[in-house]
Amino acid sequence: MLVIFLRLIRPERFLNPDEIVNVFQFIKSMQVGSEYYFPFYWIAEGIVAALRGDWKIYFHSLLLFSLVLLILNLYLFFMRTNFYFRIYEKISQGLRVSYKSRWKKSKSCWKTFSQKEMKSFFRSMTNWSQLLILIALIVLFAINLKYIPVAEQSVKLLATYLNILLIGFIIAGIAARFVLPVFAVEAEGMAILFSSPLNRRKLVKFKFFFYQPPLLALALIMFWIGHLVMGYETFSLIAGTIYLFFSVLAVSAFAFYSGVKLDILSGKTPQQLIVSRQGLLFMFYSLLYVLLNFIFLIPAIIPYYKAKIGLGQIPVQRIVIVFLLFAAVNFLLTWIFFLKTQKDFQKLEI
Repeated sequence: MLVIFLRLIRPERFLNPDEIVNVFQFIKSMQVGSEYYFPFYWIAEGIVAALRGDWKIYFHSLLLFSLVLLILNLYLFFMRTNFYFRIYEKISQGLRVSYKSRWKKSKSCWKTFSQKEMKSFFRSMTNWSQLLILIALIVLFAINLKYIPVAEQSVKLLATYLNILLIGFIIAGIAARFVLPVFAVEAEGMAILFSSPLNRRKLVKFKFFFYQPPLLALALIMFWIGHLVMGYETFSLIAGTIYLFFSVLAVSAFAFYSGVKLDILSGKTPQQLIVSRQGLLFMFYSLLYVLLNFIFLIPAIIPYYKAKIGLGQIPVQRIVIVFLLFAAVNFLLTWIFFLKTQKDFQKLEI
């Protein structure tokens, strides 16, 4: 079939057989000579030397090629760190007149990250509405505590620990709204983010330490508001503080890990991703985790109050062991989720 096809198109019409020598000379004149200062020549020379067993020439060619790669990478690193943001700022202005970039190189990227995150967060009208709802929720929480009947000590203790558990549930819900979609809000500018000289691991680290302290502060503020209204005893204060501190730490880390698993490049809004399958699973598992954390502390809480009513001595050693195990387990899970978040975000591609 190939022979028939060639005969049908009659290639001799396009080339005179008498001039074939001139054609070969023309093609030969277009060949690039093997110049010594070209890197591809060093690669070819090294391969040939290795096949011949001449390791001196092989390592010499390899060293030259490696030095060129090192110089090019250093040059690229210098250009990205010194001119990338200045050029990007000028392009983003869209001005037809001369514009001088205000970008200043800083030894630490935390200030730059903070400015960017604060502007992105407070420019969203959706976040403002959610913050107002959150403030109203805290006010209602404080007001309702006044109307809890705490005439008896047993009722007061029950209300105390139910209050601690309720705060854990509230923080899990807030994490689902504000922490879970932290990577989804970057979806529109993900290409710019990935092409920039910013370190992805540093970005994950910054976002974790940017969003986790407000959650922890909110949990402790709500807990201490309950203390001012109801008057918790010392052991309840210690148990509640330890429970909320490590629970919020683990829940926020789990929120970051679940946020990377979301389909953040699908073009969906953060609100749509929250009610997606992965978002709903996070809410379910985070609430379950808060409850299991509370159950974890029961072996330390119940013996203490039994001893308070005269049923034996306070098992100090047992209480300390339970709290140490609780802290160790939650810290370990937080560290695992944090490392997996960095790893998965590093592998994320557009």
